[in-house]
Amino acid sequence: MPHALRVAGPLRGKLLIDCTNPMSPSDDAPAVGHRVSGAELVARCVPGSRVVKAFNTVPAELLQVGPDVLPERPAVCYCGDDPRAKRAVARYLEPFALLVAELAYKQRRRPEVGVRFLRPRRQRGKKRD
Repeated sequence: MPHALRVAGPLRGKLLIDCTNPMSPSDDAPAVGHRVSGAELVARCVPGSRVVKAFNTVPAELLQVGPDVLPERPAVCYCGDDPRAKRAVARYLEPFALLVAELAYKQRRRPEVGVRFLRPRRQRGKKRD
């Protein structure tokens, strides 16, 4: 990642979308994530840029099939480089991507897997607790 960021040129003031997952060499566990996220490490490499973590929980195969084939659009998680937001959200996107990868690649099914987050609709006349 540091090499790719260097060859990208000056990124100060630019919006940088980090769609990576920092995996171990065996590609079966996160390489970071217990104390710092991969997105935080990217942000350290490009000071002054605005880093947003996105698309890392969507398998490439799902992106390739396109929206016309999907019954619904998958949810895409994202978070920005605000320090409080990173502590609360960014660190959890990378482990969540492992769950998506497990469902996509290790369950011996097709890798075109998407996730959708749903909330129940309010029923008329019912109050929420």
